[in-house]
Amino acid sequence: KGTDVPNAANIDTNKITNDAAKCTEMATSYAALFTPLATGGTDADKAKVASAISDMKAKVPAKVQADLDTIGNGIKNAKAPTDVATFMSSKEFTTANTNVSTYLTTECAKVGS
Repeated sequence: KGTDVPNAANIDTNKITNDAAKCTEMATSYAALFTPLATGGTDADKAKVASAISDMKAKVPAKVQADLDTIGNGIKNAKAPTDVATFMSSKEFTTANTNVSTYLTTECAKVGS
């Protein structure tokens, strides 16, 4: 029949769907992660960011973990709200943030990755 779609061998559509959902969830969480720090944030805000970064590191490849470490350490080491703003404006943060964002929005969602 011309309308039958053949089953592709060894393709787990549930895994693909679950992976896509995981990527979307992580990207959404990551995008909102820094909102409380926009004005410097409190120590509690910094702790929440550190916890979220730690959780995310368990779900991403090593190269992305390193970028998350860069971000987490920069925020952790910021002593005052102005230090947070300075770090988040730095080339170090911008590069790491771009790498994480690219992974979450492009690489993570690739089928079979």
